[in-house]
Amino acid sequence: MFKEVVDSEAGRTVEFHNPGKFLGGIVGYAGFWVKEEEKGKENTITLTTTTLADILDRAKAPSFINYMSVDIEGAEYDALKAFPFDRYTIGALSIEHNNIEERRLKIRSLLEAKGYMLDWSIRDQDWYIFPSRV
Repeated sequence: MFKEVVDSEAGRTVEFHNPGKFLGGIVGYAGFWVKEEEKGKENTITLTTTTLADILDRAKAPSFINYMSVDIEGAEYDALKAFPFDRYTIGALSIEHNNIEERRLKIRSLLEAKGYMLDWSIRDQDWYIFPSRV
């Protein structure tokens, strides 16, 4: 398990709201659950980002991953846009979008361009498959 802040770029310093608690996240990506007046207060700490690829590399993950859940409180699209789809193929992905349609459509467009297909949706999660490997 890696307890790190995932973003599109490693080594970036970010404010993280409510660390270790439900509804935490990078300030700037986090949604409606982080009230404007809470940002920058005592429940926010400064952390350094990493990438999904960096975590997979350090874990010595195989090039084909059967399943990955991406639920990083608003940073899903940014983390995925920097993902090395040329090095890693994921058989099935579940992606949280928090019912923010603009974010959901950006994620869908990105994944479809990489060969993934939307298979199922439930509440604030979309499930994608990579048809040629499933």
